[in-house]
Amino acid sequence: MGKNQLTQPTLKSTPNVFEFEDVGSFLKEWLLHIKTQYKLSLRDITKESELSVGYLSMVLNGKRRLSEKALQKLLIHLKLNPTERKFLTLLHTVGETESALLRVEALSEMAKIASFKKSNQKEFDTHRYLTKWFFVAIREMVLLPDFCNDPIWIQERLRGRISLKEAAEAMEFLEERKLIVKDQNGKYVLPSVDLSCKEGVYKISLGEFHRQVLEMAHRSIHEVPRDKRYILGRTVAISKKEFLKAKEIFDEALKQIEQLGKTSDNNQEVYHFELVTFPMTEKKEDDNEK
Repeated sequence: MGKNQLTQPTLKSTPNVFEFEDVGSFLKEWLLHIKTQYKLSLRDITKESELSVGYLSMVLNGKRRLSEKALQKLLIHLKLNPTERKFLTLLHTVGETESALLRVEALSEMAKIASFKKSNQKEFDTHRYLTKWFFVAIREMVLLPDFCNDPIWIQERLRGRISLKEAAEAMEFLEERKLIVKDQNGKYVLPSVDLSCKEGVYKISLGEFHRQVLEMAHRSIHEVPRDKRYILGRTVAISKKEFLKAKEIFDEALKQIEQLGKTSDNNQEVYHFELVTFPMTEKKEDDNEK
């Protein structure tokens, strides 16, 4: 078989770009589709795109990363419509950029594309839930004895950090997605829910949630009385093995804290517990280690 031919089995239907998690996986199936539908080989596509066959072959085999410049050259010749090309560009940003802010912005733009929302409703819902910190906070607030489903009450309890419109939007979302439900007595309870979705979407959305609450933690140093907050930290030199052990300690601590909320029958406030660790140094690898 020639080097310019794809080895995947013939596809039975046209690949839906909005169902893919990364650009490379889509290109594998789409180039095969083009070969079958339009009789265009990999060599034909690379010639039109001014790319080398060897480079694109390594990209398709996961041995090279597809650059933004190469993607834009390819998109012109892939027989995709403007919305599909835009989606692939955003998907590439989500998968390849080192900037957390750009990843979140790209994911938010993807969520505006109707075809993506239709094919990835769970991903869209998870993204929306996690990237608005007050959605998470209000979900826990319904367990407070004096909870009132009133935007004004919610806004006041959240220290005025959100608008009345945002408070109403959060309650509507939580009820529609059954993230909160009422029991037989008309009291809100929290059903067991699965927020897992495509790995990239979940990680980026969760990262944005942590960014938002860490900003709130920073402000709390100046805005919240000391007896109502608890911020501690230690700077230590440890090995990679000890770091993994420290992560296990963190995990266990969070499990115990979470259990406190499940067993309490006198909830008074909603707290967020954020255990954070990050490297303050960076070891430069020599050529042998690389």
